[in-house]
This record gives sequence, structure tokens and C-alpha cells, in this order.
Amino acid sequence: MTLVLCSVILLMYAITIFLVMRSTNSVIEKEAIEKTRNLTFHYGELVKARLGKGMQVAQVIAQTYQGIILNKTKPDQAALTASLKQIAENNPDLSGLWVMLDPGFFPYPYAPYFYRENVTSSLSSRKKVCLSSPISTLTVNF
Repeated sequence: MTLVLCSVILLMYAITIFLVMRSTNSVIEKEAIEKTRNLTFHYGELVKARLGKGMQVAQVIAQTYQGIILNKTKPDQAALTASLKQIAENNPDLSGLWVMLDPGFFPYPYAPYFYRENVTSSLSSRKKVCLSSPISTLTVNF
């Protein structure tokens, strides 16, 4: 009689533990999925914000140069180069800046490229961004 009673109690404990584990697993799974989604949205917004900074600079440069192209008088190449270099220096998030105008805009090709040396993405775990590196200039000749 005692053996049967112990077997029934053990069976009830086993069924109770199984049901509790099953419901706990579904709760843990839902919570893990929710936390994963939250982390994904968080880091997605960080990347979006960082790319947005660069896109703002690119849009300002594009609009400025569109105004220069639509203007009838052609600006001095040295002034354009100096303004681009200043933009690159004032925006440490940019690792490089390249502008290329239509081939007929100047009588000679104009495509300056400004870059920071030894710079990798700050999202990379290998190296940190060197924000204090000087701006170097490379003029592309065709």
C-alpha cells in the first residue's frame, strides 16, 4: 500500500514538474525574443544615427556644389579645395571626402580627395578611430 501511495505521489510530482517546466520554457523563450528585438532596434537606431550624420554632410556638400554649378561664374579651385578640406577637418566622423565635378566645369579635371590616415570604423573591435589624425589631400588626375 505504501509503495502504491509513494508511486502516485511521485507521479504527481513528475507531472507537476513537467507542466511547470513547459510553461516556464515558453515564458523564457518569449522574453528572450523580446529582448533580442529590443537590442536589434537599439543598435539599428545607433547605426542609423551615425550614418545620418555622414548623409547630412553629403547632402549639404551636394546642395552647395549644385548651387556652384548653376551659378554662371566659376569659383576658384583653391577656394573650393580649402572649403572641402575645412569640411573634412570639422567633421571627425568622416574618414574621407571626395568630390568630383563634371568634366566640363573646369578646363581641367577637378576631383580632390581628403582622407584621414590609419582610420578604421569605430564599430570595429580591432582599432579605434583616430579622430585627431591630420587631413591629407590626394588629387586625382585623369
